[in-house]
Amino acid sequence: MKIRVLLALAAIAVLLACCLGAAADDSWICPTCGHENPGRANFCGKCRTPQPEKKFAVESTSNAWVCSACSEVCPDEDTFCMICGEEHHPDDARAMMVPDTVMTEIWYEPVPVIEYRDAFSANKEKHTYNYTAPVTGTYRLWLSEANAGTTVHLAAFDASGSRLQSAYCSRDDGINFELTAGQRYTFTFTQERSYDGFTVSLGEPREWQDPGTNQIIHDSLTYRKQDNRYLLTAPTSGVYRFEIGKANAGVSIYVSVYDEAGYKLNSAYCHQGDGINIELTEGKTYYIHVIQESKYGEYDLTLGFAREKIDLSGCAYFRDSVYFRKQSNRYTFIPEVDGKYRIQVEKADRKVSIYIVVYDASDYKLNSGYCHQKDGISVELKAGQIYTVYVTQESDYGPYVLQFSH
Repeated sequence: MKIRVLLALAAIAVLLACCLGAAADDSWICPTCGHENPGRANFCGKCRTPQPEKKFAVESTSNAWVCSACSEVCPDEDTFCMICGEEHHPDDARAMMVPDTVMTEIWYEPVPVIEYRDAFSANKEKHTYNYTAPVTGTYRLWLSEANAGTTVHLAAFDASGSRLQSAYCSRDDGINFELTAGQRYTFTFTQERSYDGFTVSLGEPREWQDPGTNQIIHDSLTYRKQDNRYLLTAPTSGVYRFEIGKANAGVSIYVSVYDEAGYKLNSAYCHQGDGINIELTEGKTYYIHVIQESKYGEYDLTLGFAREKIDLSGCAYFRDSVYFRKQSNRYTFIPEVDGKYRIQVEKADRKVSIYIVVYDASDYKLNSGYCHQKDGISVELKAGQIYTVYVTQESDYGPYVLQFSH
């Protein structure tokens, strides 16, 4: 009898362990009220406590007030409306405001270029140079200075004597090849046509550069197929933009982004104003390549960062902004009462157009629309339920104000 009881208790313990394991995987217990919530829930369905270890607020968000005369959203430190001059009154509607993004910048020096000045005095004369690679990456060896008609055979060999690349080169022609840091290599220059003096240049790559939180990278391209490489660790999950901001006339660049496994996420040939958008995951490191395609000179690479979700519950007015193509700002909203709600663009700069979408907790789209100033969408919402609002840039850039009304 005692053995049967022990076996039964053991079976119950195993069952409870399995149930708790499943709960740990698929649900979470509210630390405030003890209510069990599904894993997809961002907030407790009983008391609205945020799920532990999830972020739904932007620390830089500040309180603001709405001008009763022109509906401009003004920061609390302003006594008068910045648009119409109306004085701030205690009964003015309250609002939330996210300060405009401050784009910090970083400058990189041009990649190093080594020059070999030489001349031939005999037919098929061969000159040999030894070289130890400082960095692993793509190198270029090219005939940078030579009189018309001069032809030189350029070749690169590894330590075992295996040929990496070779070609017959006139002025501005050359070869690209991959070298490994610390390894010793040999370059040969062989006379083919003309005995005049000439210069062969070697373009070296740089180590991977980490711009940190800087969002504008100033850099340059010096030689053909030069590959400038950058690292980015995503501070939050969401859509990021990699765009060529400024580039010399005629400069074309191939931009590509890879994940930690070496899988290419997206790529494009870009001139000034072109770029790519990619969904990145918080905490993951990504590898950005900017490769020369046509012409040389300076360029800016602008990084558009995704932001954390912001909780708009209880907020009637909210001011935010879009500053890069297809930027998607994300908000959560829990209505206090059942009914039809209106989400309207109350203020927007110039020709700013945004795409508004509302999803329920099951990721079912409730409504959407392309909106300019005074446009909006209406949705039926239930009290206490969690909804997600996406605001995506469509045309132009700058601030906008959303009004939530019931």
